[in-house]
Amino acid sequence: MMRTWRWLAAVLLAMSVLLVGTPAHADDNETPSSWRITKYHVDATPATNGTTTVTVDLDFDFARDPGHGPFIVLVTRMRVPDNPDLWRNIDIRVQSVTSATGARTDTQITREGDAMLVRVGRQGTRFTGVQNYQITYTATGLIDPDNANSGLDEFNWTAIGPAWQVPINDIRVTVNGPVPIERTACWQGRSMTLSCDAPEPGQQSSTWTLDRLDRRQGMQVVAGFPPGTYAGVEPRFTKRYHLGNMFPVTPATVGGAGVLGGLGLLAVFSLFRRNGRDRAYLGLTPGLTPAAGSDERVGYAGKTPVTVQFHPPKGARPGEVGVLIDETSDNRDVTATIVDLAVRGHLTIEQPSESEFTLRRLRTNDPVAPYEAKLLRDLFLGQSVVTQSDMRHKSRADVLTKTKQRLYQRVTNDLGWFRGNPQNTRAAWAALAVAAMIGALVVSAVLGVIGWGVAGAGLVVSALALFAVARHMPARTADGSATLAQTKGFELYLRTAEADQIRFEEGIDVFSKYLPYAIVFGVADRWARIFQELAEQGRYQGDTSWYVGNQMMFMHYGFGGMVNSLTSSMSSAMSQAVTAANTSSAGSIGGSGFSGGGGGFGGGGGGGW
Repeated sequence: MMRTWRWLAAVLLAMSVLLVGTPAHADDNETPSSWRITKYHVDATPATNGTTTVTVDLDFDFARDPGHGPFIVLVTRMRVPDNPDLWRNIDIRVQSVTSATGARTDTQITREGDAMLVRVGRQGTRFTGVQNYQITYTATGLIDPDNANSGLDEFNWTAIGPAWQVPINDIRVTVNGPVPIERTACWQGRSMTLSCDAPEPGQQSSTWTLDRLDRRQGMQVVAGFPPGTYAGVEPRFTKRYHLGNMFPVTPATVGGAGVLGGLGLLAVFSLFRRNGRDRAYLGLTPGLTPAAGSDERVGYAGKTPVTVQFHPPKGARPGEVGVLIDETSDNRDVTATIVDLAVRGHLTIEQPSESEFTLRRLRTNDPVAPYEAKLLRDLFLGQSVVTQSDMRHKSRADVLTKTKQRLYQRVTNDLGWFRGNPQNTRAAWAALAVAAMIGALVVSAVLGVIGWGVAGAGLVVSALALFAVARHMPARTADGSATLAQTKGFELYLRTAEADQIRFEEGIDVFSKYLPYAIVFGVADRWARIFQELAEQGRYQGDTSWYVGNQMMFMHYGFGGMVNSLTSSMSSAMSQAVTAANTSSAGSIGGSGFSGGGGGFGGGGGGGW
């Protein structure tokens, strides 16, 4: 599996480089099926100093599908199975590229990760038919001296990596040793588990041949030389970083994580206490504001008892207190605003059935706030009647979004209830949390180089904690806290008042006036049931002229059912409007090469472009 992963990585490297030059034939899906290599002859000469000179003589047949030239991917480092902390390096240097048929031999070499890409040819110049190429390079690291299993100095080489995109015919691999070869082996296939014919040992130069390899098929040759042939040759290793050695779990690293995590959490807690706590007037009863001209001290708000209030905060509209309560402008706040406008005479809501509604615009002298005026404008768009079908049209796709944003601006800029726009505040702190997370990961990676990556986990926990508190960072001003105390008192009244405790006001339909607030508080059903009970007792006859619907349905199900269906239908219609608007290459080192199963040094793949 790891060999396959490395081979694929090498091919992906090749693909990424080719994409920079040209999209043509940049991956397997775009490689013409007619392309193939009709000759692949390789000569490898491993010198006693451990450097192997390799010459590849290949004929690439582009047939009638023009191509620029071939490319070869060569593996430059490999895993060491018995030591996961090391890379075994193969140092490769390309010496020359020529062509006996006169094809372009411009060469671009790119190194990345575990592989080297050698791309031959020139952008803008293409060839058909058979073109010859000779590529010569040196490779250091293909020798395994004094192999523990075979006892020989092994030249264990994946001469053709199993990542070629084209089939290869007429394969010949020749190894020229400094002394006669004592033992030979040959393996082929995707995982190099199929044996192939190997030449008889005893010769200083041996040749392995195959008639054909299909795409994704490789060939590994092994030549065993007498011990001491490559005396003094040692492989070059470099450190391989992975989770195991970058993030070891030890008492020291866990302790470091605890220290950094503790400091980070302390910083998050300090930030929250300084920026995320509501302000309040000190020395005043909750809900009261100082008289004009007085100089009251302002501090952090604490927990205070809730006192029943029989009226909403003066001048505070339902949608506004909805944002004040939970620091969020949501669909329910917008629906409550529309119902409030209806109660105040700006429109009527007609509901012939539980799942349908129509809004009809009326003229009135009742004053509106700027966000309410814009909501009416966006809802009706110059029309006097808006149906549920109209609400689903993409022309009203942004009614919800814009109204929510205007409510945020209203409670922050106009009413001064928040120290900053709650939406922007949450976004800013979330962005800071993202930056903190990136910083924590960078610190963890840097510490991982010295084996202390686990210590950075404490900073990651701190960043996650900052994410968690980001939504709680909007803070109310002292005026906002005073209004919130009044709002909670009024909410307590709507939640707990019974039919015989309702306070009626002369000339005012208490049911309709306070219904939008009940919607915001989530107690519309309860509020409707109370007045239904009063109506049945003959103690209440309200003015619900702003609502035109099936009165039998209203009396049977209660107005709360109507409000819930209206909220659901309106939210669904606007959401559908939003939708309508939006729809416009390396391997691993094995034991002895004579045991098969892959593990040869080198490898990679190639193809054409």
